[in-house]
Amino acid sequence: MRTSATARRWERGILALVLATAVALTAVAHTDAEAIDGPVDVVYIATGNNFADALVASVVAAMNGAPLLTVKSPGVFGDEIPQVTKDKLTELKPARIVVLGGPAAVSDKVFNELKVYSPDVTRVEGEDRFETAALIADLVPEAVKRAFFADKAGDADTLDGKDSTAFALSDKACPSGQVAKGTNEAGNPICTPDNTNGGDADTLDGLDSTAFAPTGHAHLDLFEIAHSTNGVVITGTAFTDVGTMSVEVTVPAGHQAILVARYTAESECRGAAETWCSVRIVVDGTEAHPQEGALAAFDSAAEDATAEDDFESHAIDRSSDLLGPGTYTVTVQARTFSNTDTLWLDDHHLTVEAKLVS
Repeated sequence: MRTSATARRWERGILALVLATAVALTAVAHTDAEAIDGPVDVVYIATGNNFADALVASVVAAMNGAPLLTVKSPGVFGDEIPQVTKDKLTELKPARIVVLGGPAAVSDKVFNELKVYSPDVTRVEGEDRFETAALIADLVPEAVKRAFFADKAGDADTLDGKDSTAFALSDKACPSGQVAKGTNEAGNPICTPDNTNGGDADTLDGLDSTAFAPTGHAHLDLFEIAHSTNGVVITGTAFTDVGTMSVEVTVPAGHQAILVARYTAESECRGAAETWCSVRIVVDGTEAHPQEGALAAFDSAAEDATAEDDFESHAIDRSSDLLGPGTYTVTVQARTFSNTDTLWLDDHHLTVEAKLVS
């Protein structure tokens, strides 16, 4: 796929922001009184085009009170040391520079150019990001208290670093079919079955549904679904139930939940120009949020009152108040702008999830 000029400008802008931010953060260590100033013993260098190497190295750099700067990888971004990074290296006068990642991340060209700023330039690299992460973790200067395991494919894992001195990116942290849900006191991952691709109610808050199950129950009915291909015609200004689009959801004893409902349907709204047809979702008769009633337009009539509206697909998301234990009926309702208008709804789908909050 070819990248548009606009996309390339946007990507370059984001990269420039990442590079400049790395340099700005280097100016300040843990407190203003500990501002990093040259000369320094070591500077760590990583690519600014993706986050895996720099993410792992940030712990090592922090523990050594050392700067972590970024460069551009080979490819569309330029394969170079940005001027802001050059200026900072000149200011810091590092005794040595440690490059993190192989030539695909930091090229040999950039590696050799770094020798202008230090007589001692070395590289830490593995066969892939996981081996590189493990090698970087070996640079930690004191015993590991706790290890964090981040998703092997993503760049946006959240690592707050609390009570940690190092972590590793690993696709071997847990056996096949299991995922890490945290670590124990020894720093080893706590592994649980990975049910994220199936099951009745997986991945609410990133936890398996069994985590909420009371004794004697394997799963909870944490979501319910209704669907239909039967067309429904709504006429009138009073909200009317939409066919079979109604489900019951149970919040188990000892828990509280917010119900999140999504309704999608093919629709056609017929009426005078600049009018609309409304759909809402109610929980035990109370409208879910946002509570806009007839002002919430699900579909609009044709601009020309003499023309028929086209069939289109539309959707709404709604949420309930915080609910205690019990069984709740969630229903889709609809109305038209006037008693002479009509709303045709077809190919419906209603999903209601109970998001447990306690």
